[in-house]
Amino acid sequence: MVCEPLGLEYVAGVIGNQHCVKILDMILESSSLETVFKSFKPNIVGFSSLCIDVENIKVMASEIKKMAPGIATLVGGTQAFLQPGAFYHEAIDHVFKYTDSDNLTKVLNCIAANKPIPLIPGVHSRCNDYDVSDTNQHNAFFAPDREATAEYRHRYSYFGYRPCALLQTSMGCSNTCRFCVRWKIEGALEQDLPVTEVMSEIRRIKEPHIMIIDNNFLHDHSRIEALCDSLEKEKIHKKFICYASVKSIVAHPQSVERFAHNGFCAAIVGFESFKSSELDTYKKKTSVEDNDKARQILKNNQVDCWGSFILHPDWDKNDFKKFRKYMKELQPEVSTFSPLTPFPDTPLYREYQTRLLNPSTHGTGLDFASIAVRPSQMSIRAYHREIIKCNLYLSLRYSSSSYLLRRFGIVSTIRLCWFSFKLLIKYVHFPFQQTSVSGNG
Repeated sequence: MVCEPLGLEYVAGVIGNQHCVKILDMILESSSLETVFKSFKPNIVGFSSLCIDVENIKVMASEIKKMAPGIATLVGGTQAFLQPGAFYHEAIDHVFKYTDSDNLTKVLNCIAANKPIPLIPGVHSRCNDYDVSDTNQHNAFFAPDREATAEYRHRYSYFGYRPCALLQTSMGCSNTCRFCVRWKIEGALEQDLPVTEVMSEIRRIKEPHIMIIDNNFLHDHSRIEALCDSLEKEKIHKKFICYASVKSIVAHPQSVERFAHNGFCAAIVGFESFKSSELDTYKKKTSVEDNDKARQILKNNQVDCWGSFILHPDWDKNDFKKFRKYMKELQPEVSTFSPLTPFPDTPLYREYQTRLLNPSTHGTGLDFASIAVRPSQMSIRAYHREIIKCNLYLSLRYSSSSYLLRRFGIVSTIRLCWFSFKLLIKYVHFPFQQTSVSGNG
């Protein structure tokens, strides 16, 4: 997946009328940071961050400060919210725990006027020793400036759907699963944009495919009905992918059916486990039987099911075997799985903190691919072997290969298989790297 940087587009949407803004997508940009910096000559540089980006951002901020010592540097994003202290660094001037139009505008106006930065809600400024007046808020909704990424848009994809835009219509999630970090960032209750605003954004999106990145888009039956009414009235034909919880699918099968008639083509569903006890531990508020029901509802409506699973660190070889059997019985069109990855400030992080293989205070090793928690029933190397078995099992299944070819064509299938192969190589090499670091085979 190569997704548009929606967070940066939100920022561009807020400040684009007062400032000349350029978004640099470092995943796709062919020019070096230095080349673009010297040609654009900005007064302010901002970074968006995930936990795995912390060290890279510090390096890039240091490079920018060397090129222009007086320039202002800003950081926001997931890791800045979870642990703003991760960016307390001599090359970073302002850390946005959360971003709204008020605090963003105040900081930029002060910088533009060369005025001292006062204590601003949500902003940890180095000039104030990172003191802050208020941090008990969440990121605000903005209208994104999608034109700011015009040079990259044809390359944005979500799985096999390309080009694909991102759309967020709601913040927060009342499911509050113990492993999930998004509800910690956005709040424990859904805050939905009115359907009129959602439709306004859909009209502006030129791409034929839209990935809706809400935590749980199908949570409100009446909202889905209103959206479908508008799509049908305006004769808008798009392909929609969304996150959908097992709970919402089972509770609102009629919403799935109606939305499927209006372009709903694939759902990313967090089945998480084949064990009811683990679902209870995660506070999923669903059962294994609910998983089966949700899968059947999607199948009945010809909505592709992309199942997501968590590999528990306390599994033994028999558990992995049962897991592979369960995937075969459930038969999602696509299956993804990752070792349990407890993010900072989540209940599971505190529970497994003493077993973290990379106990960085800033969670830089939490990439959803590496083993984050030391296994209890087998060695790290044996655990990796089981992951490789699961990877090969999925990659070699004829049904998965035929699905990819049928749905996305030969070019996208080759691309997806190539990335799957690269991930497999990562798992093959990682145990040896881990041994050299921790001395544990």
